[in-house]
Amino acid sequence: MPKLEREEDDDRRSPKKALPVHPDLVQQLAGGFDQIGAWHPAVADCKTSETSSGLVRHLTLPDGAILQEIRTDDGTVPGTYSYRILSGPLPVRDYTSTFRILATGNGCEVEWSGRFGAEGASEEEAHSVVAGIYETGLQALAVMVAGQASKTLQRRKPSPLPQVTTVPEIRADEALRAVYEDTKAVLQVPWMGVVTMAFAQYPNFYATLWGGLRDLAGSREFVAACAELRSCAEQEVAAFSVPEITRDLRKRGYADQELESEHRSMYSYVRLSIDRCTATYV
Repeated sequence: MPKLEREEDDDRRSPKKALPVHPDLVQQLAGGFDQIGAWHPAVADCKTSETSSGLVRHLTLPDGAILQEIRTDDGTVPGTYSYRILSGPLPVRDYTSTFRILATGNGCEVEWSGRFGAEGASEEEAHSVVAGIYETGLQALAVMVAGQASKTLQRRKPSPLPQVTTVPEIRADEALRAVYEDTKAVLQVPWMGVVTMAFAQYPNFYATLWGGLRDLAGSREFVAACAELRSCAEQEVAAFSVPEITRDLRKRGYADQELESEHRSMYSYVRLSIDRCTATYV
């Protein structure tokens, strides 16, 4: 629902259009200043141009009339933009407006607010025209969003769960072994993570994935964050009494060679898990 403020209005109510979907979906469909032509039925075409004063959108209406509006915000808030009318057929003057997509606990709300005075028509007539534009647009947006949301498939757990197989380091070919060694060097871990070795069943995929993550994983900030996590975990684990876990480690994909030098304790297991956590997620 629109929020309309005429010059003499003191009403500060702000009705909104509630949409039971994630705000990212609505931002993707309608969050841009140049996207209104994709969802508003009263806009036959939308083009934009950069001017010395800012970004201007040129809206072609169904009757061929042109409405020109200039963006007035700095564009730093996702899903939000403000603008004012430069010229067009609407019976208003000094028109300013803000379009916002607001996250809520159940999805999001879309608010389209405006402030203006009447020109060439009565206040009530001008108010009715603008309210109709807002109402029509928000309703059309809701229909579009619902249609897009219905295309999103629900994630389902496969049954039975597929067997996860890995390529342990000792079985890696020369090319994969080189990627493994580079991964361990950058992540500063002694061995590869189980999930990562499962990815390596598809060597081209893993090589491409690691190539995209390598610079981030080697950054000073990433290394510092991992060191902080390890330090915190080791301090908490030090107080535990630990059982034998060799059998469990073998089930998780560790080879005997990887276990020979490790103490059979929960402490060493947690240290091992911390060492491997970043590799697991790449």
